[in-house]
Amino acid sequence: MWTSVIENPEAIRSIFAEEPSLTSVRLMKFELSEDGPTANLSLALADYPSSPPSRWARVGANAVTLVLQLMGLSGVSLNGWGTENPVSCELRRQTSDECVITVQGATITLNAVCRAVRVAHVEGYKRIA
Repeated sequence: MWTSVIENPEAIRSIFAEEPSLTSVRLMKFELSEDGPTANLSLALADYPSSPPSRWARVGANAVTLVLQLMGLSGVSLNGWGTENPVSCELRRQTSDECVITVQGATITLNAVCRAVRVAHVEGYKRIA
């Protein structure tokens, strides 16, 4: 369960009754920052909560964006990128103070090592088919 790796699992558990899958997601954005250093992964989830927050209903949301922040980034490798990046994302704790993130898809391979991972943002939006 990937939520056992993150610093703030309540950010997910407060919205989803069951942990959303990180397989068959879409990597929308990957940002690096020297502050920390950190990286942000923006993922469009395939899962939608059964009881979404009321503000999502007001905007007609039918999809979810999850932003994971990788803190204390110590290594990153990126190979490939495309206009659409369907991927599978795996988070695991390698040691007590080291997390490994692997993102794999047909157009991209991303590997990162950091001290901690947290949910920076979860937002509902209206996906237009």
